[in-house]
Amino acid sequence: MVPIFKYSTIFLEHIPVKRNRYTYGLHGTETSRELENKIGQIERARYVSIYPSGLLSIIILYLALLESDDVVYVPLNIYEAHLRGVIWLKTIMMFHIIVYSSKFSFRNVSKRTRLVWMEIPTSIFMECSRIRRQLIRLKRNQTTREVYTVVDNSYFTSFFYKPLQNNIDISIVAMTKFFSAKNDICLGAVSTNSEKISRLVLTARKYIGMGVSMDDCYQILRNITMVKMYILIHERNSLAVIKLIHNLGIAKKIMVPNMRYARLLVNGLFSFSIFEKSVLRIYTFIKRLKLFKFGYSWGGDHSLIMYYRIRDEYIIRIFVGLEDPNDLQKDIKQAVKLSGIQLAKKHHKIITFENLI
Repeated sequence: MVPIFKYSTIFLEHIPVKRNRYTYGLHGTETSRELENKIGQIERARYVSIYPSGLLSIIILYLALLESDDVVYVPLNIYEAHLRGVIWLKTIMMFHIIVYSSKFSFRNVSKRTRLVWMEIPTSIFMECSRIRRQLIRLKRNQTTREVYTVVDNSYFTSFFYKPLQNNIDISIVAMTKFFSAKNDICLGAVSTNSEKISRLVLTARKYIGMGVSMDDCYQILRNITMVKMYILIHERNSLAVIKLIHNLGIAKKIMVPNMRYARLLVNGLFSFSIFEKSVLRIYTFIKRLKLFKFGYSWGGDHSLIMYYRIRDEYIIRIFVGLEDPNDLQKDIKQAVKLSGIQLAKKHHKIITFENLI
């Protein structure tokens, strides 16, 4: 495996300087380029660039690809940090945002459209963009203007779904999730098969002066061969937890991605709405959990829980880690019992996917 190469100045061998792969440490070393090559193999991408976080790999696309008066389509219930970031950028760059639902047809798109974001899935409601249908309609309605399509593929990763092989222009992956394995590294990757897109993105990265930690790149290179195995264990454990939640009767609705083209049911992350209306009982339920830690993000070895109040109901989002599934089930059972959280009064047919339970 490639060792850690860390430097700013690179001793050059040729005068005048040849535009080879390594000219200045901020723009990449052997370590970061090796990680880009590995991601490229998984994504089947010709061009990959990495960034200090998943969010920065999103924001760099706005900076690199948009001009004033351009139109961007983003999904309803998009990742909150993404939405806040794009609203902030809009005030500076003067582009326009159109928010669309999962049922949006894309039959009538703005002639100023430049960027279309798709999420598989959205981070709370687990809604998936109808990618194939949307791409067909976009192509039919596309003007002479070039429109770039982007998928945030952090949930399935390219081990289980390859956006670039499905006519998507750009694939984003937050390596902060499964690739870091321990919730202790922040990195993101942008993959594409378009030389033009790659050139624009790398130019933006260069002049912003954005670099990544070579120690972090090395740690992910160590983990990368085990990522697929980790995700399959997360899937097995989460199916056991989903079945328990269904049987206990605490969920009104269980939300998991319905992504028919992915070779994975659930990566450990899912949400469910609950009958309970008392925030105090919800607090008590979360505090009584011993294995599920209260915290944001997901994708590491520890199980996590977070709650949200959306409109008039509470949504609980769970990420199931690598702990023993029997221990996780026992933990939820005791927390439900001690908190007195409200259960279904009679058999309640929840909305979920039958192949999960």
